[in-house]
Amino acid sequence: MSLLKCYECGNDVSEYADKCPNCGCPMDKIKEFALVHDHSKIVCKINQEIKDITWIKDELMSLDENIFQLYRKYYAPEMDDIKIRGKYINDKIFLDSSGFKEQVYRKLDLTPKQARHFLYQLIESDFTLESFDGESMSEFNQKQRAMLASKPKCPMCGSTNISKIGSLNRAASIAGFGILSRKIGKQWQCNNPKCRHLW
Repeated sequence: MSLLKCYECGNDVSEYADKCPNCGCPMDKIKEFALVHDHSKIVCKINQEIKDITWIKDELMSLDENIFQLYRKYYAPEMDDIKIRGKYINDKIFLDSSGFKEQVYRKLDLTPKQARHFLYQLIESDFTLESFDGESMSEFNQKQRAMLASKPKCPMCGSTNISKIGSLNRAASIAGFGILSRKIGKQWQCNNPKCRHLW
């Protein structure tokens, strides 16, 4: 168990405490202050939160110079283009760089694309990047959930595998079945083979 010094009152506080028992300063603020003032660490403000990124520099600087330059190339903004990225998909170094990017986005809560942008900016700044704002995985997942929640669902089975009944489809059904067509006055159809509900 390590002790951290509270920057407000100077009291020693266990890193597992919620707050300083002497002055009530929140522990996350004490940890952030200690991290920023530890000159052996490289820190960056990522999405308004101070993160220790020393491990990223250590990992990248342990690479051979030629491989390091390839990593830099693979993190460049032009790699946003899927066609360019596709050229390197079977390259071992590209796969290694992608594996490292995955560690970064998981530890720093960034989307894979934003992790790549972060790594590129970090390398370009010679590891002096002070802040980075990019979409986090939690924000991305929240947007995805909201999008799924707002997507129309079949009222019978709840499936989102539905499609709009087109004018041509409706007209063909009416031409074939006349007034007995099930598609008269309906706009949606469920594509779930066990349901096939129309509404």
